[in-house]
Amino acid sequence: KSTDGGATWSAKTSELPFRDLIGNPELHDVLYASTSQRMSGGAAIYRSTNAGETWEEVRRLPEANRIRLAVTPADPAVIGAVASDSRTNGLEGVYKSTDNGASFADMKVDVNLLGKVAAGSDTIGQGVYDLAMAISPTNANLWFIGGINVWRSTNAGSSWLLSAHWWGDGGAPW
Repeated sequence: KSTDGGATWSAKTSELPFRDLIGNPELHDVLYASTSQRMSGGAAIYRSTNAGETWEEVRRLPEANRIRLAVTPADPAVIGAVASDSRTNGLEGVYKSTDNGASFADMKVDVNLLGKVAAGSDTIGQGVYDLAMAISPTNANLWFIGGINVWRSTNAGSSWLLSAHWWGDGGAPW
C-alpha cells in the first residue's frame, strides 16, 4: 500500500483471497474487491471505507466462482459486477450498486453473457478465466461485459446487445 503516490510502499496482508480490486474515482478511501470461489462458499464482493485497513462483505454469491468489478468516474456511486457460475462457468449474474458499493442489486439478466452462442441462449461459458467488465468513463449507462463474446448495455445493465462474437456469428463482428 502506498500513501504518497507510489514513492514508498508498505506490505498489506489479508486473509481474504481477493481476485479483483478497484478504487472509487472520487472517494479515495473507498475500495471494492471480490474473491474467487472458496470451497463451497461461493465468491463475494467486499468494500473498504478506510483505504483497505478493514473490509466488509456486502454481497455473497453462493453459486459464483469468480466476480469482476467495474466503476466509472462518470458516476462514482455506480459499481457494476459480473459473476460466473461455479457449475457451468456461464453467467451467474450481473449486479449493480448505486450507493458507492454499500449494496448490490441483481439485474436479472436473462441471456448468458459469458456463453458461446450469439443469442446468449446456452448455459456454459469460460467465466472462470474469460471474464471482463468495464463501464464507460464518460457515460455511466454504457456497460461492457466480455467472456467468450463481448456484450454492451446502453441502459446500465438492464438490457444487452451482442457487440462482438468469437467467430462473427449473429451479425456481430469477430
